[in-house]
Amino acid sequence: MATVSEFQSLLGTNSADVDAAAQAIEALKNSPRTEYSKLRNEREQATFNLMMRMDPAALSAIRNEFYTRGDSIARTEFIYIMSKHLLELDGEGLTQNSQEQRDFVSDMQELFKEVDVNGDGLMEWEEFTKFTVEKASLLNQQFVMATIPEYQDSTWTLDLGIRQFRRNNVSAMLPLPTLGSFAVLEDHRKAIDVYHLYNGRHVTTIETESVPLAIDFVRDSSQVVAACSDLQIVSYYQVANKRFQVNSSWMAPETQMSLAWMSSNELLYSGSINGNIYSWNMSDKSLAATMPGHSDICMKLLALDQLDNLMSASLDTTIGVWDTYTNTVIHKLRGHRKGVFDMSYNTDYRLLFSCGFDHDTFVWSPFVNSLVYKLKGHHASLVGCQSIENSPEVITADEDGVFKLWDVRTFQCVQTFFNNSSSDNEPAEHLSCFFHQHIPSSALMNNEGGEARIYAGSRRIHSFDQKKVVHEKTTDFTNVIWLSLNSDSLTVITASNHNLIIWDLLLGSKMLVHNNICGEEISACCLDNRKRKIIIGDVQGNISVYNPLNGTYMKSCPNDVHSVVISLCYLNDSRRFLAGYVNGVLRLYDETKLDDCHTLRTFDIYNMHPELVFMGTCNTDRSVITTGAFGQPLKIWDFDTGKLDMELEVCDERETIVAMVVLDPYPLIATSDSRGNVIIWGCRGCKWKGDKITGFLNLNPVDAEMEPLGKPDANGDPPQRVFPYSSGGDDASRTSDNDSVGLEHSTIDVDHSLESMQDKIDQEARESEKKWGAVSAATAISWDADTRMFYTGDDLGYLRKWNLNHVIEELGGMSMVHGAKSVRTKLASRKVNRTHSCAMMPITGNSIPFMLGKKGQIAFMGVKFCWAVQGHQESIIYCSATPKGILTSSTDLLVKMWTFDGLLVGVLLHSAPMGVRSPNWDLSIDIAAIREREERELDAILAEIVELAKQENASQDVGNILNSTDEAKFSRSSLRKRIEMSSRILGLDFSGETYPDDPVAEESPVHLEEEDSHASSASKSTKNAIDESKNIHRQPGLKVKKKSLSVAQLRRKEHNMQKMAEKYIEKGIKLPVLSSAPKEPGQSRQHSQDNSFLSKGTPPLTPDKSNKFMIRDRHSSIVSPNVNNISVSEEQNEKIDKKCSKFKTFDLLEKSLRRGADEPVSAEEKALRRQQKLDNARDAEARRKRDAQLRAQAKALREVKLSEVRETTDDSESVEKK
Repeated sequence: MATVSEFQSLLGTNSADVDAAAQAIEALKNSPRTEYSKLRNEREQATFNLMMRMDPAALSAIRNEFYTRGDSIARTEFIYIMSKHLLELDGEGLTQNSQEQRDFVSDMQELFKEVDVNGDGLMEWEEFTKFTVEKASLLNQQFVMATIPEYQDSTWTLDLGIRQFRRNNVSAMLPLPTLGSFAVLEDHRKAIDVYHLYNGRHVTTIETESVPLAIDFVRDSSQVVAACSDLQIVSYYQVANKRFQVNSSWMAPETQMSLAWMSSNELLYSGSINGNIYSWNMSDKSLAATMPGHSDICMKLLALDQLDNLMSASLDTTIGVWDTYTNTVIHKLRGHRKGVFDMSYNTDYRLLFSCGFDHDTFVWSPFVNSLVYKLKGHHASLVGCQSIENSPEVITADEDGVFKLWDVRTFQCVQTFFNNSSSDNEPAEHLSCFFHQHIPSSALMNNEGGEARIYAGSRRIHSFDQKKVVHEKTTDFTNVIWLSLNSDSLTVITASNHNLIIWDLLLGSKMLVHNNICGEEISACCLDNRKRKIIIGDVQGNISVYNPLNGTYMKSCPNDVHSVVISLCYLNDSRRFLAGYVNGVLRLYDETKLDDCHTLRTFDIYNMHPELVFMGTCNTDRSVITTGAFGQPLKIWDFDTGKLDMELEVCDERETIVAMVVLDPYPLIATSDSRGNVIIWGCRGCKWKGDKITGFLNLNPVDAEMEPLGKPDANGDPPQRVFPYSSGGDDASRTSDNDSVGLEHSTIDVDHSLESMQDKIDQEARESEKKWGAVSAATAISWDADTRMFYTGDDLGYLRKWNLNHVIEELGGMSMVHGAKSVRTKLASRKVNRTHSCAMMPITGNSIPFMLGKKGQIAFMGVKFCWAVQGHQESIIYCSATPKGILTSSTDLLVKMWTFDGLLVGVLLHSAPMGVRSPNWDLSIDIAAIREREERELDAILAEIVELAKQENASQDVGNILNSTDEAKFSRSSLRKRIEMSSRILGLDFSGETYPDDPVAEESPVHLEEEDSHASSASKSTKNAIDESKNIHRQPGLKVKKKSLSVAQLRRKEHNMQKMAEKYIEKGIKLPVLSSAPKEPGQSRQHSQDNSFLSKGTPPLTPDKSNKFMIRDRHSSIVSPNVNNISVSEEQNEKIDKKCSKFKTFDLLEKSLRRGADEPVSAEEKALRRQQKLDNARDAEARRKRDAQLRAQAKALREVKLSEVRETTDDSESVEKK
């Protein structure tokens, strides 16, 4: 925002002008655009805060509402649900139409638009929750901290003398900012060296009587004070020739190791080797006070003038906070394990940083006596720490020469850098001290180098310069290669090589910044049909889809081309997009899928360009137009087949195409070549397919004139426009786009004695170049279909506007499309002479004539020159005609917007604060019309919500009468899920079954609004499914799967069982006869008893009535094609009952999940629970009986074996006796 001082510098010192400037600033702050932008931001923040404060009960209720409606709700349902649970409004409250409700509905409408990125008009619960998390991260990023610039080694820029090795290490360094220099102390040297602060050049040397141990600078009097080893404290001041002279000196009680000057009380403080602190009055060299507080050397004193406090650091591991009025210790900060010898205080964050022999930097809140944090990362003793004034930077360094840059806001290390000046042949350097100082950028190694410098001392001096983040007069770090304007959201999206920035069209400042969004250099971009998703291609061939509102990755395309994506075109009607790669590959991708974008078609690879430059699409005739480099022809492809349809030689070997655009909806193509010509060709669907329709030279007409210089504004002098010559006409008549072609003859002085037509054109071009400069190629072109205006931007930064209305009318408008009803194969006879506004004819070596030209004459070819303006100082690389104006991007790193009359709207600057209206932006937008449209939409939505509330209340009353509340919550989708679950459990197929009372079979799928009325029948149809599953033996055509065995396996099994039975018979145990007769074809194996007991030697069960032992193993089951052959035992019926009980359990679980926390348990649910308990008890009793039976059988088997053993033993004993 501009300030009064800025306006005063422009308007002078006149108080009236300054008052007017102040009023202008206030008007700027309270303008409708600023207020509306603030309102939008407040809506967004209020909506997010409301969602974040949502209590768990409301969140659970909203989730249940989503699932009740099939987890897919429309906009009206979403707003209704949120109003009911967040505003706690019932049916009557929703019909009151209060201001609170209107604001809430407006916020929810914008929220739904943001969530519904895919544009299907529906919202799912997962989509809603995912957006909430991403929105929270996005709002936090809006307050993201500014990036701290890094430092780079600049020692090589210093004077050669300061870079030389010293005999001893540097012990201390002190900046002298008011003198433009800094002082250096060296161990065991009786001198103070002074060097130039900017280039390190030696200024002077202050000779001392003894070795200086500490040094400080008195800013008020520009004196240098030094404490020496002979107990003296000496002050010096600068005299002529930058030399220093002793001002005063006095003796101290002990050797002083630290000094600090406090301006608030004009006292000098010194710290001694025994831990005492002394305060001195420099005017009379007297001792003001002695402050004992440490038990070891006081290594550092830090004066806080704004707080009237003194900090002291000592080798006794403590830090003292002193009150300079009472000379007493306020706090003692304890935490260091080793000695402390450096400190720094950050006034913005009220934090104290201390370091010493410990490897960590301690962060203190000194006035509450607490340790806040430890900055860990160094592996050697620290030599110093310094907090930068008016910045979140903290710099620490250790004796190994490792520097670390920290961010106070996060306590994170931003950069680690080293001293790289030493070589292997040089002795090792141990860093001893450093300091940071702000210096003008002009004094650094280049103008863009930085604004600050670090000087570090070891056995020689090193320096590090800080880089700048971005130039304050640019839009982005690098060239903006693509941009787009969204009229609905009133935003502008710009894409540079790495960054994606969303700009507020109302304020001209940044809304969102996505740094390095795709990880690679961006080469192409396009938006979807709703402008809610952005598709980005990079130099590695990757194509990904992102949400520009939060920078979230959504999906991507398979990358098997591995070439630079040169162009992307979105097809709005089919939701697909075309991608052109630099190696000539053209591909069509499907963007409708929620997952990755699948490849639909690859265009004919045998006819592709060796190097693709431009690609465009014509929706009228479904054509794809591509151009190549180095004189390659223009190729027109059939979109539906991917085959090459035709080629056009649009330029000769000496020319190349630098830009191309399709004049949709007309089947015309405009190309710009390197000579400065713009040619319009007939496309595939045009009646003049492949013909050269018309063209013009990208240069001002000879007799055009420049408007008078306007008044300067805050941005300086406005750019002057060039208009067609008009005798006595005003600006309005000159800038009119629809004036008719006059009949007056041209005033251009052309020598008609020239033999060829081309010579006449060349002469006219030379005359214009003498006046307006050399012709330049149109590197960026744009087409406005609504107004039929054509815009060009060239290498010299000129933006021009051309009128093509006469060309389109001459070709018959849309009747030029091949196959149109209005047949027009020949152009009308043209008898119109040229006027001053006519464009100049192109200079081309191509002998193909123009359809709108006259043979042998310099005729009017339908193109009119409207205006020209030098918008940029360098080449224009992108131009886009939007409903709000013309956007241009240039290699000067600026993006500008222009009105349709060529007036500058403003410049998008990176330096403009986020969320604040930029003083360089003045776009005229009808805010009242926007608010009125929003109110109409809001009224319509409120009416829909009221109607939905009435329907919900009515359906809820009917549901309470017919069914319980729990049953009314089931939707048709839930019923289908239950039927599918029962089918999987029971092995039944309900897909072809219909029941008289099943609403799913009778209801049409289109009538979704009737699902609540049918919900009461869901449980009844499910009960029928259970009954049918219980009566499985009555169902015809039932086939239960069976595991097949080979003939050998069956014979082996029967043989084993036969041998087992024979053993029992030999022992005197009678068994039924085994049925081993072979099966007849179509006959099933029917067994009623499991043979697993026989394999274990278990006696068989009671035989059946036929006195046949029926063997049933685990592989056998019922297989019958008809009902009469099915035999279902009680055991099978029991298993079916168990499966049905599982289904009841599933039904009970589903009801429990859907039932709210405060809702009572229904009677049916209680009955199901009781029935489940009884079934469980009955199953447990059956298992107990079966286990008892098995134990009895095992006991009988053991007795049989024991009897056999006894008989064998008795027989052996009898034999022995005999």
